[in-house]
Amino acid sequence: MQPQSKILIVDDYPANVEILKKIFGSHYELATAASGDEALVEARDFRPDIILLDVMMPGMDGYETCRQLRATPDLAHTKILMVSAKARLEERLQGYDAGADDYIIKPFDPHELRAKVNVYAQLKSLQEVDRLKSNILSLLNHELRTPLNSVLGPLQLLRRKRDLSPLKQQELLETAYHSVTNLNELIEKTMLLVELKAGLRDLRLMSSRLESIVRQSIDDVTPQALERDIDIQLDAADVSAIHADRALLGRVVVTLLENAIRFSPASESVRVCVGEAGANVCLTVQDRGKGIEPDILPSLFEGLVTTDSLHHRDGQGLNLAIASQIMRRHGGRIEVESQVGAGSMFTLRLPVEPA
Repeated sequence: MQPQSKILIVDDYPANVEILKKIFGSHYELATAASGDEALVEARDFRPDIILLDVMMPGMDGYETCRQLRATPDLAHTKILMVSAKARLEERLQGYDAGADDYIIKPFDPHELRAKVNVYAQLKSLQEVDRLKSNILSLLNHELRTPLNSVLGPLQLLRRKRDLSPLKQQELLETAYHSVTNLNELIEKTMLLVELKAGLRDLRLMSSRLESIVRQSIDDVTPQALERDIDIQLDAADVSAIHADRALLGRVVVTLLENAIRFSPASESVRVCVGEAGANVCLTVQDRGKGIEPDILPSLFEGLVTTDSLHHRDGQGLNLAIASQIMRRHGGRIEVESQVGAGSMFTLRLPVEPA
């Protein structure tokens, strides 16, 4: 199942918003904002593929909103279409100078607008595929060297030195085996991320309870927690059911738990909470580790472009990117709050299962 492209509608006039909802609601995932300030916040959370941006709004106008959107790294590749009754050439040029990809004049023809948005959605998808290819090549070039050398080195010794003791031969074979295993995991994670981003991985959705998935995930990571004397404290409220792929969502929870265990000081505790907030079921995983540097946070869930060695070690950057994509495919999102020296808190938000 191909995931729907996401459109953020920014307009302070409710009637205009409703018109755009009718045009795009059946084929796109929609979010709305009624001001420039609200659009900046919503865009960072919603991560739209396309923004339909009104020019005339109270407070921050569409031009300044567009400039600030373009200055946000996470939204650099989002397609911005300005929609306005201002039709003079200098006004259209002002929109392009602010960073808009297109300028649509009101009143517009719904069929033409839909066709334009479809084109930009396809263009963004193609550009994402190109970036994905480039990032994969860069990642593999960077990440494959160490495990390949760890395989080739022991095998070369085994070929050249026939008089090695059985114990030494076994050590070299174990080293090569573990390196091949790590290499295989890296390739599998990369392929899963590609499949999720491209919409090639179908979800097996069923009515589920988040608490049940969390408890199973805690059981899965308990051996790792015991090794470091980490206490996992679960606080689970009675919450609504969700529509979820249990295996994929369990993978997300395990990723967060493993990260918390890895980066927590030995003999510390990790707090896990399941609750409900509005139309969402929520999970928080909080550790007391050293936290994440502020400059890393914006790209933390972009596994194919993360350059930080600490959070990319052992495929962790890929794990978080995979988690982000799984949450998006579930109609949810993943968030992080972190303070250097005080720890990190990851939050999952999933929509309540429709009645």
